[in-house]
Amino acid sequence: MIASGDDLSFDLPLAAGHFAGRWSPSSREWVGVWSEDGATLPLTLHRGRVSRPPLPRIAGLDGDWTGIVGVEAQMRLRLTYHIRTDQHGTTVVSENPDHLANGATNESIGRIGDHVILSLNLVDGEVQANLAENGEVMIGALTQAGQQYPLMLTRMR
Repeated sequence: MIASGDDLSFDLPLAAGHFAGRWSPSSREWVGVWSEDGATLPLTLHRGRVSRPPLPRIAGLDGDWTGIVGVEAQMRLRLTYHIRTDQHGTTVVSENPDHLANGATNESIGRIGDHVILSLNLVDGEVQANLAENGEVMIGALTQAGQQYPLMLTRMR
């Protein structure tokens, strides 16, 4: 990021994008241009509150779900997903104590009937499972890096 006088510019490498603008004292905004992949668009940046859209509410899955995924014949990984629904929607917090990866909160969840999908954004993976045993067990698989591993999660009370 380069800020000099009334000029501001910065790059976003993941988007291969660049912003260059100038401060407008009358409107109290940065007025400039966003460039990405050879295209340019006008962009104005102003201070404001960004409200997060509400999360979907997924019924019937609240609780602590724990299980073991078999990665290789000799390796098993413990996984726990804490699923909670409140006034803001349904959230998922994951724990993977064998990789010291606890408290990931950017996971998302979906459900169609008895089919549940957990998108594991932090590790670029996904759990797809079906509810069984009166909704107390999920049986399915964890997919990560193109590999699929069997997984059974049990709701702990």
